[in-house]
Amino acid sequence: MENIELSEQQWARPIVRAAAESSMLAAALDNDRYSYPRERHQRDSKPNLFDAIRHERPQLTLGQALREGIAIRDRMLTLYGRLREDILRDADDILHRYITGLDRIVSGNLTMATASSRYLLADSPYKIDTTLHPVDASTDPLPIPTIAWWWDHDPST
Repeated sequence: MENIELSEQQWARPIVRAAAESSMLAAALDNDRYSYPRERHQRDSKPNLFDAIRHERPQLTLGQALREGIAIRDRMLTLYGRLREDILRDADDILHRYITGLDRIVSGNLTMATASSRYLLADSPYKIDTTLHPVDASTDPLPIPTIAWWWDHDPST
């Protein structure tokens, strides 16, 4: 795999950083979702998005926390799609290849999760489903201060 390095000028563009961070965090949250059924009952399970949501809002059922976590991920990935389109309008070859690399990370992660025995547990009541539409396609920023700035660079707002 090719190592693509952006120039300081490209990396200094907030929209590029927002796109990179939103796509990579969405992929990490996907991994939380795929790993959750397997890790949920392990003694040394790692903290994940769904546990954090239930910690903040203990009244939620597991199913509600899963849906909320997926909605957070969907909003990040929906934002990434809009940022991506805007960036690619005037991207040079290196930036175009970098964004293509981000696309491949996200799509490869999805493909692996739907086909890998690591995630597909025969005895698990949880199944990995893919849909064509996000659970939450809102264009409003997520109410998370450390990432809300990403939406400041959304061309649709």
